[in-house]
Amino acid sequence: MDWISSSTSETLFVNCNTQPANSGSPSSYLCSKLHESVDPGLGLCLGLSFFCRDHVKPDDPYFGAAALARSLLQQLLEQLPHTLSRDLVPRNANRIQSTSYQCGILEDVVLRLPRDAFILCAIDSINIHEDQDSNYEEFEEVLESLLQIREKTASSGCVFKLLIACSWNSRRLYKLIPDQRRDVMWLPVKIPQQGGLTISKWKYIMDKSMNVLV
Repeated sequence: MDWISSSTSETLFVNCNTQPANSGSPSSYLCSKLHESVDPGLGLCLGLSFFCRDHVKPDDPYFGAAALARSLLQQLLEQLPHTLSRDLVPRNANRIQSTSYQCGILEDVVLRLPRDAFILCAIDSINIHEDQDSNYEEFEEVLESLLQIREKTASSGCVFKLLIACSWNSRRLYKLIPDQRRDVMWLPVKIPQQGGLTISKWKYIMDKSMNVLV
């Protein structure tokens, strides 16, 4: 898994090719397991995640693109030492709800982290918003901001691993990925069994990858 084991910032956009109604989606499993694999005891290792299908109702406090960006920012700040997070974020950051503002603050915080920091950012099923024309462009803005963070940290900054996993194939958002041939993965409908990915195999892969990074 070169995406996770390389020592530089990377993007991976995975299309899992299952049905939208499938509640036990492989993309959710992938995002949750990768997030769980981040060990905060290994230096400044931080895990961020957001599961879009859990926040599709308008009365949900985390509904919408601005809330997605705000959630990632909140998760990041909660894992940073208090003295560091206090100096990185304006006091009124939670009061301004625009998508652009929240994305800007998130980018600013990540770019000011020390070079030895590692961030895994996993977003599941963001393509659920591709058919909602009223706010689709704001989700494009969030993804473009995350891709910009990846690009900037790759040249100078911490390691920022961005995973976008879609339960069913994306039709629009994947086109934002600059190098689709390298960074977009299309899974077949069925994958032949080859022994399976056991819990012990997964743990070995992730432990090995994380040790390389730190």
